[in-house]
Amino acid sequence: MKKNLFNWAAFIFLLIIVAACSNDITVKGPEYSDDVWETREYKIERHPTLIRNGFGMDLLHEGSSELDVLYMTETSVNEFPYDLMFCNDYAYSKNSAGEWNGSGNPVIFMAPDVKATIVGYGISDFESFVSTDIAKYITSLEADPELDLESAKHYHDSSCATDAEGKYSHEEGFYIQSLIRAEFTKLIIGNKFRPNVGGVVVCSANDPNQINLQPVFLIETKEKAYSLFMVTLFQGVGDDSQKSSVMWKLLVI
Repeated sequence: MKKNLFNWAAFIFLLIIVAACSNDITVKGPEYSDDVWETREYKIERHPTLIRNGFGMDLLHEGSSELDVLYMTETSVNEFPYDLMFCNDYAYSKNSAGEWNGSGNPVIFMAPDVKATIVGYGISDFESFVSTDIAKYITSLEADPELDLESAKHYHDSSCATDAEGKYSHEEGFYIQSLIRAEFTKLIIGNKFRPNVGGVVVCSANDPNQINLQPVFLIETKEKAYSLFMVTLFQGVGDDSQKSSVMWKLLVI
């Protein structure tokens, strides 16, 4: 009798499990606040002695209480879920006195699971682009290739000049500007936003007309959402002369 009761109890329990599993269960993804659709605009400090580790941009962040941008430290650069990173670390090289100098090569890197392509030029193309235009560019979206940054460093050899004491006149291991610039041209965004350094745009670095010439990028974020992105000004004026202006607008989540 006890065995029969046990079997019935087990059978009823199994029916309950089956009934529960037969119900349609909807797994909800993150819920985003309405402000994710607002156009975001930021000014980024480019001076490498002030900001070395980059400016991270999370194009789709979960709600208004979450950070969508962050000046990164050596720790947060590995923790902040950025889609794009405006990096100053390669912006300047050191001279023989160990001081940062030169015009340098700041660059925008994409996270490994992010893709992008150029979809136009200038603020008018940014503002006129709509979500239905995305389909035209799906097959053009690409991830950043791996860069050989080690090959862009200088190392002393027999052709390098020394002074009377046998010391080299410049530091070993710094990035050679022309070589690192060539590596950055392989990137989807890279340094194409800089008007006078190997980019698509040709005008003065402090020309406010840049906003009508700068490339517009379609970004596929790490969440597979789609956003427009552009650097509207590489160089500002006055107190903003060491800052670049960026903007983005989400189109589809």
